[in-house]
Amino acid sequence: MIELNEGCLTESTEDVFPPVEMVNVFISTFLNSTRVSGAAETAILMFESICDPKSRHRPDIVTVNIMLKHYVAKGDIEAMSSVMARLSSLKLKPDVFTYTTVVEGLLKSGRREVARDTLDLMESTGIAPSPHTYGLLIGDLARAGTREDMARAEALVKRMRQGKLTPSTVTYTALLGGYYRAGMAAQGSAILRRMEKDGVDMNRVTYNMILRSILTSKEDAPSHNRTLRRAGDRAGTTEAWRSLINAMLSRGIVPNDDTWYILLSGLHRARRFEEADNAIEEMRQQEFRPAAGTALDKLIIQIQQRKSARPAIRSGRIR
Repeated sequence: MIELNEGCLTESTEDVFPPVEMVNVFISTFLNSTRVSGAAETAILMFESICDPKSRHRPDIVTVNIMLKHYVAKGDIEAMSSVMARLSSLKLKPDVFTYTTVVEGLLKSGRREVARDTLDLMESTGIAPSPHTYGLLIGDLARAGTREDMARAEALVKRMRQGKLTPSTVTYTALLGGYYRAGMAAQGSAILRRMEKDGVDMNRVTYNMILRSILTSKEDAPSHNRTLRRAGDRAGTTEAWRSLINAMLSRGIVPNDDTWYILLSGLHRARRFEEADNAIEEMRQQEFRPAAGTALDKLIIQIQQRKSARPAIRSGRIR
């Protein structure tokens, strides 16, 4: 039997117990027990124990993937690389989850070119990248938001399609945001047409990005109308933002704190106070109440007082 002794697995008889699947549950549970002092250290000791050549236990690729995920989440790329270096001695072959986790770690450490080269390595070993693998790389390029990076992102989309994969909502939304950052609003609008063609639904983040673009871009009205039609608006209301809110609601997507802040801050910067008043009334009709003291709450007060100071910059991603 295998006994658990101070976080390590030690052998007491010739029987191998617990099986590796159970050990993996133990390790994963300890790693995720962030509020328990010493839990992660115990999990690492368990991993080291079963990696010992003298142990009759052997980790499988799931064990390795659990450890990789932990180290990537911690930003410990050195430890991630150390685990990968052990695969040969453990006689294990990486799977798509292994490579995808490594890609995430490389991107997190700023090694973007190496992360993209991982696709070639995967294919050379007969492992097809998953939509999530591509999504990580495309999202990284889109966040940079340069024309060069968007061209690279589209090359990856083409590569996905050659592998008979369709970009997800998250990936398409990342592309949309990238084109808006690059000042390529027309290409961003085309993304919505591609989503519709592929049967990929928009989510709240997608709509929030469209809303920000409508309020900040210099496109003419016909261009805005095309964008709104692709976003699902059929009413053709006068105010572009109202059309977008209606399109969201018609698809069962409820505007959130980010939605209202993007809308009101855009109208505020443009000193479109009457429209901002209408937007606040719309927000109240939707029974949305910002928490007291938040950036959105303070912005509403500024609008009501007709103050033209620039709204406070909020931190965090669009949700």
